[in-house]
Amino acid sequence: MGTGDFARRLCLTLAILQLDRLTGGNGVPDADECTEGTDDCHIDAICQNTPKSFKCICKPGYKGEGKQCEDIDECENDFYNGGCVHECINIPGNYRCMCYDGFMLAEDGHNCLDVDECLDNNGGCQQICVNTMGSYECQCKEGFFLSDNQHTCIHRSNAQCRSGQYLKEFSHIMQSKCLQV
Repeated sequence: MGTGDFARRLCLTLAILQLDRLTGGNGVPDADECTEGTDDCHIDAICQNTPKSFKCICKPGYKGEGKQCEDIDECENDFYNGGCVHECINIPGNYRCMCYDGFMLAEDGHNCLDVDECLDNNGGCQQICVNTMGSYECQCKEGFFLSDNQHTCIHRSNAQCRSGQYLKEFSHIMQSKCLQV
């Protein structure tokens, strides 16, 4: 047998092996049901072509055998809560953590960090803003008290005017003084 014969036989053998691989061994080309759209996988499943068939695999965040897939509710376990520190919101195929008022979501997407409201316009407080966990409170300097709106300070006159004096309020500087009549 010459070199040319060997090369032809090798080429023929490789061609048969390739045809066998493409046809699944029976001479009939394998259909790709996934590409053709003839699979019956669920909308939330991934179609994977196999020789002479296909299989359906539910996408991450879903459970089932592939022909039927349902959302996994990562939030339903009260102990785990999706790993969220505050609130877990289930969304199709996933979940999202949210924080209570006065907190913001940390970069890890699970923990919540206190928002320091006093850093933004002194929290709206006229004089002193004190940050607390998840909130803040306004306070007033000595000689003032907090008004009903919980933000404005009103001067408290501790001075008792003597006879012949009256209390004069200086609203532009929020002070009062006893003056002679």
